[in-house]
Amino acid sequence: MIIRLVASSLILIGASGFFMPLWIGFAIRHLGAQEMPLSLIEDIAVSNDNHLYLALMFTSRVQKYSSDGKFVSSFGVNSVGGIFCIDAGSDRLTINFGRRDATDEFELDGRPTRLNMPTDKTRPRGINRYGDCAIDSQIRSLDWSLHAVSVMLVDNRPAVTIKRQAWHYVALHPFASWLIGGVGLFLFPEWRRAVLRSTRTTRQ
Repeated sequence: MIIRLVASSLILIGASGFFMPLWIGFAIRHLGAQEMPLSLIEDIAVSNDNHLYLALMFTSRVQKYSSDGKFVSSFGVNSVGGIFCIDAGSDRLTINFGRRDATDEFELDGRPTRLNMPTDKTRPRGINRYGDCAIDSQIRSLDWSLHAVSVMLVDNRPAVTIKRQAWHYVALHPFASWLIGGVGLFLFPEWRRAVLRSTRTTRQ
């Protein structure tokens, strides 16, 4: 009974994390400025007022943090599930979308100003020829860990550390969520026996 309960919990956690973009889409009107897990960070940009903007590909959202690593706000973008890169200026954000091959502009608070513009291939920021985002010129180095993301700026100020919340680990990465759900399935005796029986039949 306990094993089945643990297995069911792991399957639920894994499915919730793996399908997070789907249920976020249904609940988006109620989310407002809710912070999302720091999963699949594709880009980090620094604005002139020293706020950090993180591009989260998994949830198609941009999250804004203060210079001391505190969450400020977030908003959704139309990335079509692909890579998108951020350029933060003095009064607006320019976001280049790889899968859409288009550029959108937003106010620093996330309000859209211009959408579906052609992407300027000559921009120093944005998606480079390898399909990645170029590093913001104000960022000297990045340090990724399981508990936090640390950003060291070029002016040698103390690193900006954005700590992961406990519930963020539910959707840390799509593969991690899939693995958690798979472990839960494997703990079910019936499912495990069915897989082993299928494997023996295939070998014969």
